[in-house]
Amino acid sequence: MLLAGLLTGCSKTGEKGKEHADLVMFCAAGMKEPVSKIVGRFEKEMGIKVQLQFAGSGTLLGNMKVSSPDIYLAADSSYTDLARENGLVAETMLVGWMKAGIGVPVGNPKGITKLGDLKRKGLRVGIGNPEAASIGKFTKKILEKNGFWKGFKPTVTFPTVNELANAIKLGTVDAVILWDIISRQYPEVDFVSLPEFDAEKKDVTIAVTKATSHPTEALQFCRYLTARDKGLPVFKNYGFEISKGDAWAKEPEILLYSGAMLRPAIQQSIANFEKREGVKINPVYNGCGVLVSQMKAGEQPDAYFSCDRKFMAQVDDRFEKSTVVSANEMVMIVDKGNPRKIKTLEDLTKPGIRLGLAHPEKSALGFLTKILLEK
Repeated sequence: MLLAGLLTGCSKTGEKGKEHADLVMFCAAGMKEPVSKIVGRFEKEMGIKVQLQFAGSGTLLGNMKVSSPDIYLAADSSYTDLARENGLVAETMLVGWMKAGIGVPVGNPKGITKLGDLKRKGLRVGIGNPEAASIGKFTKKILEKNGFWKGFKPTVTFPTVNELANAIKLGTVDAVILWDIISRQYPEVDFVSLPEFDAEKKDVTIAVTKATSHPTEALQFCRYLTARDKGLPVFKNYGFEISKGDAWAKEPEILLYSGAMLRPAIQQSIANFEKREGVKINPVYNGCGVLVSQMKAGEQPDAYFSCDRKFMAQVDDRFEKSTVVSANEMVMIVDKGNPRKIKTLEDLTKPGIRLGLAHPEKSALGFLTKILLEK
């Protein structure tokens, strides 16, 4: 059984001397401020232009079905998941988390403290459009889950979360449901946390689309935006709870440990991956037992491709969840024509038989052979 385990995912710019085309990025309106800053820095450092298009996450997802952006940043991962289910995105990278709550004018003049207050008579309430905005979809989900959606009639709905905050700023509503990070961008808005929303923080993920003609550059931007020393500090300054992130590298290097028998099967895939992702893969091939021993002695590759699940199990606590890639059978090989008439394991004990076995501790095959013969 072949399994692959990964620590991190990476990418970079295109080849030297290659002229980069502009990238098109669909971005949730609530991310406008931090993303615009990050794009400005990226363009200055890398010389790659990023054309930003802002709207509600649902609206952008609908537009992706008829257009071909390179990058999609939704306000929460449910839209990214839908995009993946519809075959619209390939890679995704975690940015961070946010939570929803009630936005009110400074000082909370209406004294709103719980979800049920939103159904108070005479209260002007604004929510996001559940069909267009991530916050609207999430609002409907939480209100339904807690028995408040039926009979709930908001005063007004908006296609983007920014318009909800503006409505509080302008005094046209008394309360809205919005993301915490949006409220922090508006000094006129106070944020009321509620346990119903706190229990379900939302992932923010950025994705490279399957339709992109510039995957290397798109991946490079996504890495830049999610790098702990590039884009993530900007998100943190805007109140996001950010992911750990990788350190930024224009051309990351990945150390891959792989069972030696896999080498001919994966060399072309490695070359293809390097070209698309813009990274350098440094493979180390050896017996899986040897590789596991090196890891237990302190070595830490970025990825490990084992020849059998038993060797992955010995180090799987060091990696993300492993993936089963393939399966193969153990067989006996003999001289052409099988002159010794070897057909069973018992035949291996015949007098005069010269038997070669893989090392039971250094290789997966030897380890499995020992188990087989003992059994």
